[in-house]
Amino acid sequence: MKIWKDYEKYYCVTDEDRKTFSDMNGECGKKNPLEVDDYGTQIILRGKVCEHDFCPAGSECHQGYYTAYCCK
Repeated sequence: MKIWKDYEKYYCVTDEDRKTFSDMNGECGKKNPLEVDDYGTQIILRGKVCEHDFCPAGSECHQGYYTAYCCK
């Protein structure tokens, strides 16, 4: 889910917007954000900070501006 790319085409955005959207998309470089099933909807597994050790084995935690998320 890359909502940022389309958003920037049509709206004036601030640096704060860029930070928010980068967290929403789960920027993992060459890896992919780890998605889990939440009652039939795929969502990116997130936590507040990587120190909470919430990512499952085989994935790694990436700290964003506002949240942390798992990449695999």
